[in-house]
Parts: sequence; structure tokens; C-alpha cells
Amino acid sequence: MLINISSNQIWLSTKWQTRRTYGQIQHQFPQLLSDIIKRYPTDEVYIINWPGSFTNIRIGTLVINLLKWLNPKIQLYQLSKPIFFKHLSKNFNLPTKIYLFIGQKKKTWLYDLQNGTYQIINYEEISIEEQTAFDQTFEFSPYIPEEKMINLQFLQDGELFFDRNRKYFQWEIIKSFPWQKISMLTPNYMIAPNIS
Repeated sequence: MLINISSNQIWLSTKWQTRRTYGQIQHQFPQLLSDIIKRYPTDEVYIINWPGSFTNIRIGTLVINLLKWLNPKIQLYQLSKPIFFKHLSKNFNLPTKIYLFIGQKKKTWLYDLQNGTYQIINYEEISIEEQTAFDQTFEFSPYIPEEKMINLQFLQDGELFFDRNRKYFQWEIIKSFPWQKISMLTPNYMIAPNIS
């Protein structure tokens, strides 16, 4: 199972289906994860963690850790979104730059996948260039061409895909990325939360 808690919605993908949360994440994600685990038991969970929405990272971390506590046999693996897309680009010939959702209402990262650097960009400054892609958070933007979106979902045969262009990503290659095996998930925030 692949879970992206670094988006504006939490995405869960198994070899049989892809689902995402809408709206009240604190109510939807626990139920969604529970339903999927009951229907498609798994012993490995791969998490894309950081950067993203504070709430999604917080709720996603809490629910995934509860799942691990209830089922200690589940193995957890994490990878940051920039590193995930860097390896996706290297293995599957994607554009060299990608706009990444970072959990802010007016700003995004323009991440250079070749040299690992980023610029903070205001949404109104986004430019659509030939060698630029967008993570799935931009899916509902009327200004971004659909063919520029990287929308990761599993197909029935267990491959991930970038569905607008029907570009296929083999799950076995994605599993070979430098995932960090962890005993519990730690929330990875860009900015320390203000809990006062």
C-alpha cells in the first residue's frame, strides 16, 4: 500500500484501487484506511511524508501509527515527496522540474529534480514550461493542463500510473527507491507547529 500524506488530500493506493479523502480528513481517513485494510490486508505500508498540509501530516501520522500499534506485523517505510519524485523522474523519464504542494495557500515549491534545489513560488507566478510537471494536488486547477499532472494510482495489475498520459510506473521499481524503514511514523513539518 502507498499512502501520500503530503498532498492537500490523503491518497491511499493498493494494487486493487486508489482512494482519497475529501473534506473532513479527521473523520474520513481513519474510516477509509480501516475499510481498505479490512478488504485488502497488507503487511507493508509506504508513506510519502513531507512537505504538505500540517493537518494531513498530523492526522495521517496519528492514524498510521495507530494502525501499526494495532497490527505490529505491518512494516512501515517513508520517503519525502521531493526524493520520491527525484527517483520517479530518474527511473521513468519525467520532466526535470516539478511544482510540489507544500501545504501553503499561496505558495508552492518549484523543485529541480536533477540538482535537488527548490524555489518558493507564489501560485500566480507559476509558469507552464515543457520540462515542468505538477504533483496531483494541482489536479483541480483550471490553469494547469491535465497532461502536466503526475497522478499516482494503482492499476489492477499492480502498476502505478501517471494517468493523463498513460505513463506506467512499475511498483517493483518504486519499492526499490531509498525508502526508510521505520518503527513508527514521525510527522515531518516544514515549519514547527504552533501549539500555544
